[in-house]
Amino acid sequence: MNSDHRIDEFDELDILAHQRSHPLKNRREKLVDQYLNMNVDEGWEPWKTFKGDKILGYREHLLKQIKQDSSASTLERIETIHENYSHLSKDSSSSTTVIETQIKSSTHVDNEHKKTEINASSKQLPKHPVQFTPEDLRTHLEPIIKKLLDDKDSHPFQQPVDPIALNIPDYPIIIKHPMDISTMYNKLLRGEYKTPLEFCDDAWLMFNNAWFYNRKGTSIYKMCTKLSEIFAEAIDPVLQKLGYCCGRQYVYLSQVMFCYGNQLCCQILHGRNFHYYNNLDPSRLNLSYNTYTFCDQCFNSAKGNSIFVGDDPNQTLIEIPKSLFSSAKNDTEERETMIDCIVCTRRWHQVCALHLDQIWPEGFICHTCIREYNIKPKENRYIASKLKITDLASRLEKRVNDFLYYEGCQTGHVTIRVLAANDKICEVKPRLKDHYPNHAYVGYPYRTKVIFAFQEIDSVDVAFFGMYVQEYNGRCQAPNTKRVYISYLDSVNFFQPKHYRTIVYHEILIGYLDYVKQLGYVYAHIWACPPNDGDDYIFYRHPCEQRIPKQKHLQIWYKNMFDKAILQRVVANYEDIMTYCLHNSVQTVFNIPYFEGDFWTNAIEENIKELDQEEQNRRKQEIEIGLEVKDNDLDDTTELEDSTKQFFVVHLRDPNPADPAENDTDSLMPCELMETRDAFLNFARDKHYEFSSLRRAKFSTRALLYELHRLTTDKFIYNCNICQQQCDIHYHCAMCEDFDLCEKCYNMEPKHEHKMERFVSSLVEYCDRNSSNRNDESVVNLQLQRQQFIQRCIEALLHAVNCRDANCLKRDCFRYKCSIQHCNECQRKNAQCNICKQVIYLCWHHAKSCMDQTCQIPFCISLKSKMQKQRMTSLQTDRRRMQAMMQQRTSIMQEQLQVSVPPVYADRISNPFHALSYDTSSPNSKINNSPGKPSVVPIRTPQYSTNWHNLSQQQSYMMAQTTWNSKPHGKLTQSQSTIQLNALINRAKQDSLMDEQQQP
Repeated sequence: MNSDHRIDEFDELDILAHQRSHPLKNRREKLVDQYLNMNVDEGWEPWKTFKGDKILGYREHLLKQIKQDSSASTLERIETIHENYSHLSKDSSSSTTVIETQIKSSTHVDNEHKKTEINASSKQLPKHPVQFTPEDLRTHLEPIIKKLLDDKDSHPFQQPVDPIALNIPDYPIIIKHPMDISTMYNKLLRGEYKTPLEFCDDAWLMFNNAWFYNRKGTSIYKMCTKLSEIFAEAIDPVLQKLGYCCGRQYVYLSQVMFCYGNQLCCQILHGRNFHYYNNLDPSRLNLSYNTYTFCDQCFNSAKGNSIFVGDDPNQTLIEIPKSLFSSAKNDTEERETMIDCIVCTRRWHQVCALHLDQIWPEGFICHTCIREYNIKPKENRYIASKLKITDLASRLEKRVNDFLYYEGCQTGHVTIRVLAANDKICEVKPRLKDHYPNHAYVGYPYRTKVIFAFQEIDSVDVAFFGMYVQEYNGRCQAPNTKRVYISYLDSVNFFQPKHYRTIVYHEILIGYLDYVKQLGYVYAHIWACPPNDGDDYIFYRHPCEQRIPKQKHLQIWYKNMFDKAILQRVVANYEDIMTYCLHNSVQTVFNIPYFEGDFWTNAIEENIKELDQEEQNRRKQEIEIGLEVKDNDLDDTTELEDSTKQFFVVHLRDPNPADPAENDTDSLMPCELMETRDAFLNFARDKHYEFSSLRRAKFSTRALLYELHRLTTDKFIYNCNICQQQCDIHYHCAMCEDFDLCEKCYNMEPKHEHKMERFVSSLVEYCDRNSSNRNDESVVNLQLQRQQFIQRCIEALLHAVNCRDANCLKRDCFRYKCSIQHCNECQRKNAQCNICKQVIYLCWHHAKSCMDQTCQIPFCISLKSKMQKQRMTSLQTDRRRMQAMMQQRTSIMQEQLQVSVPPVYADRISNPFHALSYDTSSPNSKINNSPGKPSVVPIRTPQYSTNWHNLSQQQSYMMAQTTWNSKPHGKLTQSQSTIQLNALINRAKQDSLMDEQQQP
């Protein structure tokens, strides 16, 4: 033995001894000092004090003990050696080799049991399927049985159900697999359970049987519910100790279904009965769906033996006999997905595990195996903070986090991102456009943005706030010029700490108003409308404990926010829409801001529809409709004012024509998933991405973030026609059909025979790089280039689908045929296959304009069905919001007019828009079919009131007009109202006469 090798051994011993205060430290120093000054051959006195045979015998005993107890630390083994050596005789004549072997053996065993970190993606992952002995299961699960038996509500469940004794002969027919506590206990004692999850499955089978057989509200049903809560509370800690996530059985409730009755204003909630019709001929006009559903109320309220059905209630409906409808109950439940650990085979809920195969394709590894085998899991790159950041998102995020920092809040960081930003056009609805084609614009261009806020909770991103906004800049036509409209706002109550939730929401809104104010916007509009029961604005399924605010509470919530913004000098003032119209001399419907999805946008259409029908009836009957009531019929306007207070107009700054145009440096961010809230809602519904609980909100947010990261990359990949390689920068030939070259092939000789134009594949990246000198024309040109390129690809795809020539000479025919065949045969998920993604992207663009019900393009029919479903969802939500507003107004008016209005006019009061109308007797009317220039006639004589002030309250947004624009005024007197009304009537007559005189 050489001295250097022995010093290394003592150095290792020294490290162990220094781990804590240890008596071996002093002994080691003495041994080293003597060892350095003595030669082993001359005899080393300290080693000679031990007897060799006893040392060898003890070494074997120590190694055997170490093998049995692999968890003992190296330091503990060294301590054991020291303590036992101290009892050995001092006259041993063994050689130093025996001691050296002992130290080597101890160190080797320690290194074997020291855990080394294993990468989760490694192919050398250990495979140790977990096994439980019957004794282990009995030890852990028997207390659960005893706890259930001790509860007073367990009596009906202790023994098997006896159908004869209980006089329930249908029980064996309805319940196919009965279960009770005694049966579970016997199976546990006999060792029939192999895993604790089998025990849990039997317990939940017992509970589900009782819930299914007994009606809700019965004593057995209630006792079962209480007993299930006791079981869930007791079983979770036991299963978590055994390495599982929990012992609960989670299910997804059935989705809320559409009802095609009552103008699409009804819904079929979970547990409700409904009637459905299977459409065997989807090619019929306005009857293109496979199934049509009606709630009980709408189905039974339809008179006669038939019911009218259609996709769009404004088009011609199809009469279907009621006998062709079937009855069902919306009670379908789907269990949460379970996944197996690839190491130990334990089963976890996918939501509990927060596992997505798209992020971790190698498989799921449970937390128990990660700790036990020291496995390093793969890092999740799809987090909120790594999404693209914009100037708007940066400002809002800094504002919120600075506030939390100054408040001393130590909770998770808040991340705010703009998830989508697209340029769109708010199209004017057809009735308004048809009545006044020369006055109504085709549409109002705007930019829509989607803003989401995330918070780290337990190191996991959770989305807790979402907002959709519309921005109409200074280049938009009046009356939408320099206005923003907050179309939808939604939240879930997961922000922590909870007492800062409202303040954080206010900070986000005030921060946004401050941002658009600095861009030059003058007004902001908000419709404070709480959702109806069963409706979701942005997040799918809110927590049950989250309360929906009432109308007045929501108005107060917004007013508090505006007051705070005024103190911070972000907002100049705010007012309700009625006051705004009176102050700004709103004369016609074309002075009303026209926003996508707004209440008044739809209300104008409904009003024109009613007026058309009324005019037809008037001309047929040749009766002039009019009603005069007493002056005090509508003197009390307090309730009517409340109906307009939910429409806020926020004055941000004074309009200044000298102000420069808005310079929004944030580039466009196209995102199909977030383009509309209906697309996101349908995506969440289809995937069960709920926000009904924190655990599900974590999982849903993780899935959302993965999709957002995936969709932010460019959807279309360009391949070079020569080298077939993908290229970010490509050169396109305008003469040849779909011919592109990469930069390398473009610079090679010989050059292509035609002139080629350079393109950048990702418009978003291009805009980012040129954001400093970006102008609207460059963005429009880039969008136009992209649209033209996609259109060429769609045309090539259409040709390939219909082409039957195997030797087709078109350049891309064979390539697209191969891509289509690949899509039909691909075994991978479409979202993970690059070729499938390209084809689906083209099919999606094609489906948006395709009208062929039997289109042969792949995925076209299914994509059109999804798009139609999204449109129906949006239409239904808008109608339900509008219906809620109308019902509120109707109830108010009926309460005030039930005495003064004769019964013959009661039906007109049901629609408050009968109070005011357009004068359809002008030459532009569609009814008299007389030619001439369309004229705008704002109102005519009200049908049941001569009080202009009260008239304004009912329809102030649409028709209010005053002859003064000065300071706010008080309540109008009767004489003032009459003067104003007469002036407006004269103005309408003059406009009509002028239009007639200008006719050729």
